[in-house]
Amino acid sequence: MSLTSRLLIASVVPAMLVADVACAGLTYSNDQRFVRAQTSLGGNQIKLPLPLLAPFSQTAIADSAALSGTCHGEASQNSTLSASGIAASGSGTPTAGVTEGSALVFGATGSSVFKVSFTSDTDGILDVQGQFAGSGQGNFSTAFVLELSAESMPLFSSTTGGSFDVSSLIFAGVTYTLEVSATGSAFAFFIINPVAASANASFTFTATPRAATCAGDLNADGFVDDVDFTIFAAAYNLLDCADPVMTPGCPADLNADGVVDDIDFTLFAPAYDALLCE
Repeated sequence: MSLTSRLLIASVVPAMLVADVACAGLTYSNDQRFVRAQTSLGGNQIKLPLPLLAPFSQTAIADSAALSGTCHGEASQNSTLSASGIAASGSGTPTAGVTEGSALVFGATGSSVFKVSFTSDTDGILDVQGQFAGSGQGNFSTAFVLELSAESMPLFSSTTGGSFDVSSLIFAGVTYTLEVSATGSAFAFFIINPVAASANASFTFTATPRAATCAGDLNADGFVDDVDFTIFAAAYNLLDCADPVMTPGCPADLNADGVVDDIDFTLFAPAYDALLCE
């Protein structure tokens, strides 16, 4: 019998299985946060949180100059980690300028990188909300990274600027890594007239754990719909939660017995039928 046929039959199961209402708490490890400023003339400064996992509020600055121009790299970050979530902001703000004829290229870069691993003490949902912003003048570029991975498997990833609001299921005992970064670069070289360049790349975000809404909402959007059905079907076809291709945490294993089988299907079906998590 096909999975679609099983869904139609199992939809008569009377009640939606409601997930544990306990709120998740986070424990952190593998702190890879840093800010770094560099220039094309050899300037370089990098700063790390000391001690690791402590509140991080630092600015890195690198200045270089020659007779024909200057370059200034700068990056900063303010970030805190707690059991109840993450709050962070960071920026890279380099500048460069050329005042007279020269074969030199004056360039600078500022990078602010937030990257930390964590585990949750309960199953739940992680909401990540924030914004990337980028601007500049002259020859400049901005780059952004937003990624959440579980045991090295990406759950969501983006390199697009602007606002973001994403949610993901998280499971007790699984190690997750969240990376948010912004890098600005500016370059100046003399052509006919003196030139200047600058860039401003920044991020601000919060990451907050909360209780799961309902079983079957496998993408944590408050609904059990066709998107969840696609995720469940893939897991159902794999069966074994130990399969290396299975999503970490095996979210489709609704009765937590190590396999995604007909029992999980009878739990998923009424949630799919109800659609809205309540």
